[in-house]
Amino acid sequence: MPSREDVVELSTMFKLIMRNANTEWNKRMQGNMSLSQFKLLYWLKQGGQQRVSDLAEKMCISAAAITGLADKLSADGNIDRVRDEEDRRVVYIDITDKGKATLDQISDDQKETLSMMLDCLDPEDIAHLKRIFKKLSVQFHT
Repeated sequence: MPSREDVVELSTMFKLIMRNANTEWNKRMQGNMSLSQFKLLYWLKQGGQQRVSDLAEKMCISAAAITGLADKLSADGNIDRVRDEEDRRVVYIDITDKGKATLDQISDDQKETLSMMLDCLDPEDIAHLKRIFKKLSVQFHT
């Protein structure tokens, strides 16, 4: 079990890395798409048309927040909203072809950004990082 000091130090480092990654994201996107909007497109591409409430649960945010994210994505033509024919209160969101293309382009940019961030690591460091990430992934899925 890690010591309290290790947990605090790792937490601080992780927050700094995430803050820097978020800053880089915002620079590259120039306000055109938030990270949350990107995640919404990602979930739609993975799962197809989904109810607002289901997306809210997956993303751990409120249905109202999903609606807010969807407003801009819809205005930009990246998603479509579809009302349930049997229950008009239920709204489905689906990614459009334009949304898929947008997601693919941003994913390429994201990979380029990550590559730039990892550029300071030698192959041995990258191998260690991959091993640690795999171990943590298994821990979260058990």
